[in-house]
Amino acid sequence: MKRPGLSALLVMGVAAIGIMIVLVASLVTSAGPELPVRLNPEEGDPLVRIAGKDITRFHMKVARRYHELRGGYKMPDYGLIREMLERAVGEEILRKYGRGLGPQEIAAERARMERESRDRDTQRKIIHELDQYPGMFEMFVVRPALVNNRLHDLQTHDRTIQKEAFEKAEAGLKEALREEDYFRRMKLEAPERYARVDSRVAPGPPDGPPQPAEMVEQHNKGTMEWVSKYLSRVGPNEIRPEPLDFGGAVMIVKMIERDGTHVIYEQVAFPKVGFVPWLESELKQIKGEVLDPAIREELKKGLKDSPYGRWLFPD
Repeated sequence: MKRPGLSALLVMGVAAIGIMIVLVASLVTSAGPELPVRLNPEEGDPLVRIAGKDITRFHMKVARRYHELRGGYKMPDYGLIREMLERAVGEEILRKYGRGLGPQEIAAERARMERESRDRDTQRKIIHELDQYPGMFEMFVVRPALVNNRLHDLQTHDRTIQKEAFEKAEAGLKEALREEDYFRRMKLEAPERYARVDSRVAPGPPDGPPQPAEMVEQHNKGTMEWVSKYLSRVGPNEIRPEPLDFGGAVMIVKMIERDGTHVIYEQVAFPKVGFVPWLESELKQIKGEVLDPAIREELKKGLKDSPYGRWLFPD
C-alpha cells in the first residue's frame, strides 16, 4: 500500500487546523453578548388612543420584550396595555394640574436609575435593546415611576382635590379651640375618626395579651420620632395650631402628655377622597378609545374589575 506523501499530510494538517479555528470561533461567538432583538418601529398601527395619543402594536412589542428581559415573565396583552394606559393617563392628569414631567427631570431620573441599579447586567441588556428606539427606555422604565409617584402625591396633598377634607378640618379646628370638650364629644359622635395614642402602648386587640417588650419599645421610639417631626411646637394640653396634612386624612391633634420618655395625644381625622374614586372622576374627563377589535376583547376580559376597564367600556 502506498503511504500518504508529505504534501498529503500537510493538507490534512491544515484542514484539521481550519476545523479547530471554526469550532473555537463558534464557541467565542456563542459565549459573547446576545445580540438585541430588532423590532420594526414602522409597525405603528394604533391599538388604543388616549387623549389623541396612540398606543401602537410596536409599543406593545417593545413592552413585551422589556418584561422578558426583566425576568422572563410573559405578561398577557391586557397587562402590557394596562401599564401603558396608567402612564399615558397619569401624564395627561399631571399636565392638567400643571405638574407634567420635564425633559431634565426625566434625564436626571434615568441617570439615577442607572447609577443605583442593583442588577447591572439586566439593566445593561434592557438599555442595549430599548435604546435602539429613541425614547423607549424612558417610556417603559423611567417615566412610569415618575408618573406614579407624582400622581399619588398630587392626589394626596393637592388642596383643590382634597378641598372638602381641608375645609372640614379647618372648621373642626375652630371648634376644638373654642370648645374644651371637643375631642371627648368627637370620641362619642365619630369613634371611627377619633384616636388616642400613647407611645408606651403598642397597637393590638384591646383585650389581647400584652405586646412583647421589643414591640412596645419600637412603637414608643417611632411615635416619639413622629411627634418630633409633626408636633415639635405643641406642648402638653395644647392643640396644634393648624390642621395636619398626613397620609389619607387631614387631622386635628391635641397633646395630652409629653416628656423625654413618652407622649400621649388625641386626634380627630377628616378622611380625604380615596385614590380610586378620584382617578375614576378624572378618567371621565379624558377621551379613551380602543381601536383594535382583538385588543378590545382582550381588554374587556382583563380589565373588567379595573377603573380603566370601567372607563373604556362603561356599558
